[in-house]
Amino acid sequence: MALFQGMQVQVPGIQVVDKLAPGSKVKADALQIQQVLLNFFKNAQDAMRALPPDQQRITLVLRQEQGWVWLHVRDFGTGMEDAALAHLFEPFYTTREDGLGLGLSICKGIVEAHGGQLLASRADREPTDADLPRGPGMIFSLSLPLHEHGAKLGHLSAG
Repeated sequence: MALFQGMQVQVPGIQVVDKLAPGSKVKADALQIQQVLLNFFKNAQDAMRALPPDQQRITLVLRQEQGWVWLHVRDFGTGMEDAALAHLFEPFYTTREDGLGLGLSICKGIVEAHGGQLLASRADREPTDADLPRGPGMIFSLSLPLHEHGAKLGHLSAG
């Protein structure tokens, strides 16, 4: 099953920058990784809710670096304070009135169970590059180890 199969329908308007080497593979439960990405996308949409629709942008960047596949989700929303960032992956920690504080904690557990890492950073502090420009918002990144005999990493069409 392709990792991103059907996700474009659920989360429209995502710009995809695919810099993976052809044939890149990871060993992963596609449904679980989809759930992690959907959580990132939903949080990004929530963070940008107050912005005009033409300013609500989400970018998904796929990269391969030193034996790892990295998926970066960048929004242009309000970002968050350092105090919140320090507790972001703790169970029951939330910055939303209607939030339970479990989504990112569960995501972290899923990614770590796959041998990867889950990171969050403020986009106004990250090193700038053409794919993930510096500015308002957040960047959520997950890594998965490359695997010779893993499931082929699927692609999400930008259309």
